[in-house]
Amino acid sequence: MWKRIGLSVLGLVVTWLLLFSGQLLVAKAATDITANTTGLNAPSKIEEQTGDNEWTEVALNSKLEEGQNYRLTYSWSIADDVMVTDGDTASVTLPTTAAHGYVSFPVKTKTLPTTTVGNVELQNDKSSAGTITFNNELASTNVGRSGEMTFQVTGTSDSTNDNSGSTPIITKNGWVTSYNSDGIPEEVVWNIAFNSENKDLGTVTLTDDIGGNQTYVGPVRFHSRIQFQWIRLI
Repeated sequence: MWKRIGLSVLGLVVTWLLLFSGQLLVAKAATDITANTTGLNAPSKIEEQTGDNEWTEVALNSKLEEGQNYRLTYSWSIADDVMVTDGDTASVTLPTTAAHGYVSFPVKTKTLPTTTVGNVELQNDKSSAGTITFNNELASTNVGRSGEMTFQVTGTSDSTNDNSGSTPIITKNGWVTSYNSDGIPEEVVWNIAFNSENKDLGTVTLTDDIGGNQTYVGPVRFHSRIQFQWIRLI
């Protein structure tokens, strides 16, 4: 099983097709519209990273293996005639074996100039649910609201399909935790999983070199067998 050691940036792309149908200006309280959506409860496609910029589709019931990068695609829509106004929310369910950092991305229309119609937020690493919070930009349409989201995550499940019969001694992945005002990644967290099978390796020195255009801001935190480092991109 090919294992990717590098930066796993959680990415999000949302594409919308908007068909306007009259003005829906009746005020209402913010509500959870998840029950009026389709495609948000599970990915419609899962791809495993098998090389540089190379992704291979895997079964939808696959467990996301520890230390491996995956791309999750959601094809989703909002039911017609459902009013969507400021503060309404919808939940996005991620696989329980997906890991990620806190990330927040705008939901934008596909057509130019783009319009922000809401925001997607994932609260913390290994959370299996995200939230889309809409603003009032969709209040004037009630049909044709469909889109696609793509998340890049890291797996957490123990490897059971590796032909070698064991998991890697070291895996390293990371995720972006903040962006500057231009939407460019500004800070990233790296995590290193070392000796996940608790083998007797004797005396070991583990050295982690910081890559170019990065500066260490700390701290290093140890959680069980995983090391976290906060790095600022420069």
